[in-house]
Amino acid sequence: MIKRKYLVYLLLAGVISLFIGAPLISKYYHRNIKSKQKMYCYEQYWGPVNPVLFVENENYIDSLIAYYKQLENGDKHVIFNFPPSSIPTDTCVYVLGYERDSTIAKIICYDNWQSSFYVKGYVYSATLHIKPPPSYKKN
Repeated sequence: MIKRKYLVYLLLAGVISLFIGAPLISKYYHRNIKSKQKMYCYEQYWGPVNPVLFVENENYIDSLIAYYKQLENGDKHVIFNFPPSSIPTDTCVYVLGYERDSTIAKIICYDNWQSSFYVKGYVYSATLHIKPPPSYKKN
């Protein structure tokens, strides 16, 4: 009887801690993300501003690097070997860090073009810019 009573109290304390702790952890996590360097992703290999392709899975990083290396070399018939996802040119991203000799940046962005709250993935670091694209006018 006493063990059951303590078990109920312990369970109740766990549920209360979860309801109080989860929002605090989420708030700290997103505040930490927004303290990272804010940048914009776009490329101008063919002249006009274009969205950047990114990958969410680390397994496709090598293919992403190969794709952008071919673009940098002027190849107009580039083939990509990864699921294509792009970031709109007017969307800011937060840089979480660099990988693979700084050719890849791990980013996160809070989006409003997809159904999820935020997108985390990898972009080719040469496509990151401090300022928004030239044609972008902030309201």
